[in-house]
Amino acid sequence: MVNWNEIDCKRIGRSIVTFMRQSKSAKGALDAWIKHYPQLGVLFEEVDGFHEFISVIANNSLRDNRMGMAFRVSVGAVLSTIDASTELLWQANALLAMITLNMLSQLIAMLGQYSRQSWTAKLKEALICLTFLRPAVDAYRVSTFYEDSDSTVDSLTEMMFNKGVELATER
Repeated sequence: MVNWNEIDCKRIGRSIVTFMRQSKSAKGALDAWIKHYPQLGVLFEEVDGFHEFISVIANNSLRDNRMGMAFRVSVGAVLSTIDASTELLWQANALLAMITLNMLSQLIAMLGQYSRQSWTAKLKEALICLTFLRPAVDAYRVSTFYEDSDSTVDSLTEMMFNKGVELATER
């Protein structure tokens, strides 16, 4: 036998609202409510029709409570937005790291490739890398059979190395 006073009854009766806010359905809210307060089992087991009675009240309350629905939808939207923003932040950092690693690798390779050339030629090649024009310039040089006597390797080898660096630094 459960000995509840009036304060206990009010507290437990009002607590169903909390479970309804946390649940998508009245059935889920009632199940959680019963699990949280096992003393309610006596009512649900021994009083005929009590479960159906409370289910109707819970379903109607859930249906008619627009603020509860707005709360659940708003919380869901906020959590989705926060989740997306944290994923975007991580993805942005990963993308920045990928681009930086690619750029540094191409600049180091360019310095090795054009080590015999003047600083103006190195600066020109560095600007080609920094403006992301390296793939287009490499393709142009390979397709026109461009040859530079001061280069360490030919245009095709340079393009293949740059493509390899791009593939290695992309995820």
